[in-house]
Amino acid sequence: MSGAEGAQAGVSAVLIRHFPTDWNLERRLQGRTDRPLTEAARTALAALALPEPWPEASIWASPLSRAAETARFLAAGRPVAQDVRLMELSWGDWEGHTAEALMADPATGFVPTASLGWAARPPGGESAAEAWARVQPCLAAIAAAGLPAVIVSHKALMRVILAQAEAAAAGTAAPRHLNGAGHAPGGDGVANGAANGAGEGAGAVNRETIPIKRGHLYPVTIGPDGTVRRARMRGGARQAGLRLVPAGAALPAGRPA
Repeated sequence: MSGAEGAQAGVSAVLIRHFPTDWNLERRLQGRTDRPLTEAARTALAALALPEPWPEASIWASPLSRAAETARFLAAGRPVAQDVRLMELSWGDWEGHTAEALMADPATGFVPTASLGWAARPPGGESAAEAWARVQPCLAAIAAAGLPAVIVSHKALMRVILAQAEAAAAGTAAPRHLNGAGHAPGGDGVANGAANGAGEGAGAVNRETIPIKRGHLYPVTIGPDGTVRRARMRGGARQAGLRLVPAGAALPAGRPA
């Protein structure tokens, strides 16, 4: 299949989360704050590789150093295309703080990020809806290349993409929240108060119904317009079971259908 034909049929891709920074270990919200990988993360990445058939895929990454460096390790010397549209959501005034500290101060308007409503915008930050508006054209550009792609990005942005895939599968126009197409845990999950459509009840929990695990690969099919759907894998491989392999192993991980 030619690149042009592949683009029309949809392009197979996998989403991968960057490896940890010091703020990840301290459980601080990072967002657009550019923190480097830890030395332990670099050591771990040096011993890992993409499973088959992904070592020959094109590599795309957020330009934030934690994602770009993760991508360079996995690319093993091949070029990495960086695109600002793959950056993490901006958490605005919440960045640099732990969820526990933010929840202890009602003035922050904090809501656990996994429970944020689709249109909720943290103070000085970005909503999931705004993030989807910027990343969809990037995904369309990846699809236009017509080649399988590895996309190294961030937890919340990956949730945005996977939530859109869930919404499409459910036949809904847009997800309700970052946890997918259904109802948010405890409410609509938006910041700045329920009365104006920007707050969740006090009993909210940061429950992850779309868990994003490090070292795992999340397969999707990207349409020509940048829309996404979750990919089925041949050979019975579970989507959640795809993961990086020891360097030099390149074990088969199932091929996108």
